[in-house]
Amino acid sequence: MGKEVLSKVEIKPLLDDRSSIDNLLLGKKIALIYEPTTTNTAFYLKNALERLCPVTLFNPHELDDVPNNFSLYIVVDDSSHYIFPEHLRPAICWLVDTHLTLSFDWIMALNFDIIFCAQRDGVFHLKKLGFKNVYWLPLACDPEIHGGPPLSKTYDIGFVGKPGFGERKKTLLNLKKLFPSSYISTADYKDMAKIYAQSKLIFNMSIRHDLNMRIFEGMCSGSALLTDRVDGLDEFFEENKHFWGYDVSHEIPDKIHFLLSDPNRLHELGKAASALVRECHTYDNRARAMLKKTFTSLSPSFTPHSKILQFLSRSPAIQHLLLNKLVNLILLSWIDWGMTMPRITNKLKALTGRSLYDY
Repeated sequence: MGKEVLSKVEIKPLLDDRSSIDNLLLGKKIALIYEPTTTNTAFYLKNALERLCPVTLFNPHELDDVPNNFSLYIVVDDSSHYIFPEHLRPAICWLVDTHLTLSFDWIMALNFDIIFCAQRDGVFHLKKLGFKNVYWLPLACDPEIHGGPPLSKTYDIGFVGKPGFGERKKTLLNLKKLFPSSYISTADYKDMAKIYAQSKLIFNMSIRHDLNMRIFEGMCSGSALLTDRVDGLDEFFEENKHFWGYDVSHEIPDKIHFLLSDPNRLHELGKAASALVRECHTYDNRARAMLKKTFTSLSPSFTPHSKILQFLSRSPAIQHLLLNKLVNLILLSWIDWGMTMPRITNKLKALTGRSLYDY
């Protein structure tokens, strides 16, 4: 059989089709494993899952004590990258940072029956490596947190997040100077929702072209969004109707000046985007889509296409070794996973005669 030819544009998002899942969840109880913080994806998913069925929370450090009597084990990646126990099944994982940590994510993914990725690019690369049950499940918003009542616009620009580095840091520092009546800094997640609602325009600049939380959360606030045209954005939103986009940083100041000069346009952008994300892109939508896909497609065993991945999935000791070696040898792998994968593939090819991409 020839190699599968896969294009990123052929990978479609997994969305909630609104059909009832009550019968699928009857008698089900779920274990949710994540590193507890108040602002990560798992926090919002937990709230959504608890509205659907009983959920028990576990910290990854407690895996040795997790009982094996749950209907499903859900792991939300927090970039800690551990080997999930093979006796806790069925198990699924939602990888949210494949744009930063794919070098480690593919090892962690070996131990799950179904893998969901927040980024389309992550699905593309995992499938290319030989994984089978991989689906694109984008990030979302929580209207109860991110969608409060309209507030008076006290900021020209709202950006809640870390400045990062390189072009992003340079751009944000420049916007602070050009638009001093703005909020460009970090904030608590509850304050963030208020800041976005008080902003005439929400600005987004992704770290690595990722469809990030800020897009959905900002839209939910009802304020207009200016964002880089990240991968997958056009699958959900129409430019100039739900957002304004840019490609290069030198376009940004002029676009901000233009938008701020047109309050009616800002109002219409924010209104249309908010209505759409509150209906179709909430964590309730994502939880329903995840559970329906899981309970209607689980198979008795998960077998990757790749012979090497099949071997590694049965070898937790080697998985531990790979993770440890990666941690020791690649201190900043999250900056550019593309520099890391050739090292892995070349090393394994020297040992086995085959590349990870041979499947």
